[in-house]
Parts: sequence; C-alpha cells; structure tokens
Amino acid sequence: LMIRRPPRSTLSSSSAASDVYKRQVVFDREGVLFAAGSGVEAENIPVLSGIKIERIRTGLSLSDTLTPFLHDLGELRQSHPELYDLISEIRIVMTGNGGYELVLYPLSYPIRVWIGKRINAGTLRYLLFALHFVREKGILEKIDEADFRTGELVYRMKGEE
Repeated sequence: LMIRRPPRSTLSSSSAASDVYKRQVVFDREGVLFAAGSGVEAENIPVLSGIKIERIRTGLSLSDTLTPFLHDLGELRQSHPELYDLISEIRIVMTGNGGYELVLYPLSYPIRVWIGKRINAGTLRYLLFALHFVREKGILEKIDEADFRTGELVYRMKGEE
C-alpha cells in the first residue's frame, strides 16, 4: 500500500513575528501554514497581512471564517493566473463578531482598495479597469483610498476627512 499526498501549492505568504525573530510563512488554499523560515519560496504570490500568528508552526490553520476567501483566491490563481499575478497584498481587517473585510493592494497601482469579503475574477477585472480609468484621468495619485465593496469605485481624495 502506497499513500501519496500531492505537494502543497503556495497560495499566499505572510510575515510572522515572535519576541525574538520575524519569519516568512506560506499558506495553501485551505489556510494551512506549511512552510516557514528563510528557505520559503514566497515570490510572485500575494502577501496576506493583518494576520496575527502567536506561535509559528507548520500545520497551523487560519480561522475557518477566512475559508471562503481563501477558496476564492485559490480559484482565481487556478482559473485566472493573469489576474492573480496582479495582486501585491491583501490585508485582512478583523471586524466585530469575528467578521472581516479585505483591503486589496494591486501590484501596478499605489492605492488601497476595500473589496469586502470575497474576491473573484469578474470583480477584480472590473476593479482594475476602473483603476486604469482613474489613472488615465490623472487623479490616481491624489486618491487616498478607494472602496469597491458595492461594485462601484468610490474614493476619498488625500486631505479629505
């Protein structure tokens, strides 16, 4: 009897800090931390920030609350790698009652965009088109942050309250 487990595929990376050191860690599409340390291959994958990891150990799982988002991100990587590759970072902002919101940092645009709880190819494609349009209008650098949770790009200019 031979049991084979397929190799894990890296979906995202993060930095985990303890009192003594900071280490790069990587997660698969199930949210399982499967590698940590200096030998971790974490190039060309989005960084997940906003995660607090108290004790770094392989096999650690992210909150089940994040499972739908992680599956979305995995599906995006598998079905639309050209869009997945345009994500620099996704920050997870925990809200009350164990909920969360996602803040996307696109690779080619110096702006943070609130996107809600899920991500898919259609939404990301439309968001990138909207950001391209804003850049073409010459106002991208004047925008502090954008909100795309309703499917419409709403933004706040720098210096506005």
